Amino acid sequence: EELLDILVLVHPAAPKTWSVKGDFLLRDGRLDEAIAAYEKVIELQNDKYPVWNQLLQLYIETDEYSKLQVQSEKAIELFPNMPMFYYYNGIACFMNGNYQKAIDAYTIGQSLVINDPNQKIKFLVGFAEANAKLKRYTDAEGEYEYAINMQPNNFLVLTSYAYYLCNVKNDLVKAKDLATRA
Repeated sequence: EELLDILVLVHPAAPKTWSVKGDFLLRDGRLDEAIAAYEKVIELQNDKYPVWNQLLQLYIETDEYSKLQVQSEKAIELFPNMPMFYYYNGIACFMNGNYQKAIDAYTIGQSLVINDPNQKIKFLVGFAEANAKLKRYTDAEGEYEYAINMQPNNFLVLTSYAYYLCNVKNDLVKAKDLATRA
């Protein structure tokens, strides 16, 4: 770590220096410090997709949904064809209580997914959860069922759908079945 600090002192304007420091801090579980390092990278050079992706993921891990929303919008401006940034934005909107805006982000993001069923599943679950919050239960169930048909043993789908069935539909039998499969 001492060497990294020296490297940052010697090359404070080098994005790679901050990126390496962020990677080491992340490896050591020092998430807040890693976030600060990755934020410095994008301040110095904002065109590095992997750094943006890592930073947004860290905001989720640290429950920084306001930062996630602001930064995912910046990432979308820079990388408008990258579906994951719309997914992250949808998560931020959802967690900040703006369910329709989450659906809007998921809609755009899902339209950009090509040949990636796992990514598509994430969007479907996001749609379902946001629609459930908006009391659009028919839409939510349709999205869960579509996702289950795509990947019958997907942990995310099974647990999210089971939660929905317990808390919204009070269908404990089907919820138990899904939870058992998870």
